[in-house]
Amino acid sequence: MNPTNTRRPTIGAALAALHADRDFFPTDPQRQLYETLLSAPRPAPDPTQDADRLTLLGYGGAKDSPPPISPLRGEMPQPALGSDPGTGGQPDPRTLQSIANGVLPWHSLITPNIPHQLDACMLIDLHNHTWPRSHDSVLDPKDLAIRAKEAGLDAISFTEHDALWPHAEVQKIAEEVGIVIIPGCEVSTDPGHILAWGMEKYVFGMHRVERLAEHVHERGGVLVFAHPYRRQIAWKDNPEDWEIAVQRAADNNAMDHVIALEILNGRGKERENRFSADLAAASGMNGTAGTDSHAVHDIGKVATWFETDSIETWQDLVRELKAGNFCAVDMATGEEFAVPSRPPKFMIVGATASGS
Repeated sequence: MNPTNTRRPTIGAALAALHADRDFFPTDPQRQLYETLLSAPRPAPDPTQDADRLTLLGYGGAKDSPPPISPLRGEMPQPALGSDPGTGGQPDPRTLQSIANGVLPWHSLITPNIPHQLDACMLIDLHNHTWPRSHDSVLDPKDLAIRAKEAGLDAISFTEHDALWPHAEVQKIAEEVGIVIIPGCEVSTDPGHILAWGMEKYVFGMHRVERLAEHVHERGGVLVFAHPYRRQIAWKDNPEDWEIAVQRAADNNAMDHVIALEILNGRGKERENRFSADLAAASGMNGTAGTDSHAVHDIGKVATWFETDSIETWQDLVRELKAGNFCAVDMATGEEFAVPSRPPKFMIVGATASGS
């Protein structure tokens, strides 16, 4: 079973249906939202990128005619209505109505139901907690999985506090819901909370990050620093205090053992996540995103975008985290939350964590 093969109609198909029935949405602003998405400025191809990268991003056609934009899936050709034999390319009217009523976010329409150049990508929430394995969560595991799928995610990771999920239980929920679920763990260590993939069990002494790293790396796993702004962020936003705080955080001994930083935490404030992104820039690390979900209102806010569609196990996730072909995405806007001073990996995005 490969749950990621279940695709929904594109924004392009939704717009085509919308123009065919302009009375579907009751107000002009709702129509304008979709028209704005379709007419958003297209970034020019970067000639310094390799040909395979440009093809993946959709620049495979005429030199001066880049394809239309589909939010969260980057540049890609839009399908014509009738191209999908199952639905004729038409979006589900119930989904459209839910968006019109504010029940679902607009990105519920992003994932196409037919093959295209950018099917080779996944949106994964790498940080979630459920009851009862995480005592501070009120989320039922299966309900979380269902809501994450409805929010447009291809996969999620269960990362309970100092507790692990048996593989069989995770797989059962994944198969019932039709979404990839990757077991992980959020380990409480002296320097901070660390997301781990590759743990087999919680071992005494893992509160020391060196011991945790030894255990995980021996098994081929990786570590990611969760919400690294905690206990580190500057009290004031003036440049001097901010720079001192970033440098102090960069000297945290956990930085020697992690492969990336969670620069976009769904429960973090704007300045907190900005601090994490600045820390990633200062330390030369890549940035992930995770909702850190503990309640229903947390689900689907952010995700990590991976340039592959082949992540189904923690080993697959580790491989892609090591490859570095990922970025943090704000699911509410469809924009990459980029590490400052680096070009965004998401071609539809110009914004960075610094707001430039």
